[in-house]
Amino acid sequence: GGFVDPGESAEQAVVREVGEELNMVPKQVRFFGSFPNRYLFSGVWVDTVDLVFECEIEHIEELRVADDVASVEYKSLHEIDLDEIPFQSVKMLISKLKETK
Repeated sequence: GGFVDPGESAEQAVVREVGEELNMVPKQVRFFGSFPNRYLFSGVWVDTVDLVFECEIEHIEELRVADDVASVEYKSLHEIDLDEIPFQSVKMLISKLKETK
């Protein structure tokens, strides 16, 4: 996740963020959907819209956590417990993925 910089498209931001956080460049990026979010940050409620993209990569073994990512964990969609997810937007995303996959 991350933010779109001024003058940057959402697609450019995805490529940049994946590079910064996972040390790889997506081969292809496709828009999946948008999901509203609201969270408390430094005592202030922040309203955002999360833009979700599917990224095609060539070599998963090249993935290396970097920047602000502590680790990567792989799970099937049906193993994910929505009660463990803090953000409503991510819960909506996972629910939509379960419907379409």
